[in-house]
Amino acid sequence: MKRAFTLPIAVLLAFLVQGQVSVDRPVVLTAAADSARRITGLVQAQQGDALITAGEAQVAAFCWATTSGTTNTLLMTTEPPVDAYRNGLLIRWSPHRINSGAVRANVNGLGSRRIYRADGLPLEQGALDPGSVAEIVYWDTAFFLTKRTRTNCPGGYVQLTSDVCIQRNDSTVTDAFTATIQCRQGGARLCSWAEYVAACNVLGTQLNGRFDDWEWIDDTSDHTHTGNQVGRFTCRSQRAIGMTTTTSNYGAVRCCYRIP
Repeated sequence: MKRAFTLPIAVLLAFLVQGQVSVDRPVVLTAAADSARRITGLVQAQQGDALITAGEAQVAAFCWATTSGTTNTLLMTTEPPVDAYRNGLLIRWSPHRINSGAVRANVNGLGSRRIYRADGLPLEQGALDPGSVAEIVYWDTAFFLTKRTRTNCPGGYVQLTSDVCIQRNDSTVTDAFTATIQCRQGGARLCSWAEYVAACNVLGTQLNGRFDDWEWIDDTSDHTHTGNQVGRFTCRSQRAIGMTTTTSNYGAVRCCYRIP
C-alpha cells in the first residue's frame, strides 16, 4: 500500500524555485490556513504532459497558436508544441493576413494540412480575416473550421436565395475539368441547371456576360463523355458537349457559392 508523502511547504518551494519536481507519492500540504495550502507562480505548460493552471484552462492557452507564413500557407506554433496530428486537435489563432483562396496549415513543423470550411469546401477568399479569431479542429487528414466563414455572399457574387450566391461575371473560357477546379479553389462550385435558370431569370441584368458564350454547369447528359452548357442565347439555352479538352468544347465559367 502506498503511504501519503508529507512534504514541508518550505522544502517544496525550495525545489520549485530550482526547476521541475517529480515525486512518486501524493503531495500533502499541511499548513493550517486554506490560503497557505497552495502552490503559486506556476508558468505556462511547456510540454504535452505538464500540468495546466485554472487560468490556462479558462482561456485554453494551450490551444492558442501564433502564425506566420504566406497568404495561403500558415506556419503555426503552439505552446506546448503539438507533437502529432490527432483527431480532435483544437487550435485557435488570430489571422495575420487575409487569405486569397484555399489555405493550408503547418503546425509545429508536422507537415502541411488543408483547412476546409465546416461543410467540407475549401476556404473562399476573405474567409480568414485579420482582427478576428479563427478556430479549427483536426479530423482524419485535414483541419475544419468550427464556425461559418461568412453569412453573406463573397465579393463578386450576387445573392439568389437565402443560402445560394452566383458570380456576377462569367470568366475564363476553358474545359469542364478546369472550370470545376477553378470554382472549387475559390470555395465555390459550378452551378446546377436549376440555379442558373433561376438566377438568369430572377437577377437578369445583374449578371454580366449573359448570352455572350456557352457556360458550364454541374450537369451531364445521357451520352458518352458529355457535359452540359447553358445560356448562349436565352436563359433556357442548353447543349450537351464533349468533355474532351479541345477548344471547340470550351465554355465560360460562372460559379455558385453556398453560404455555409
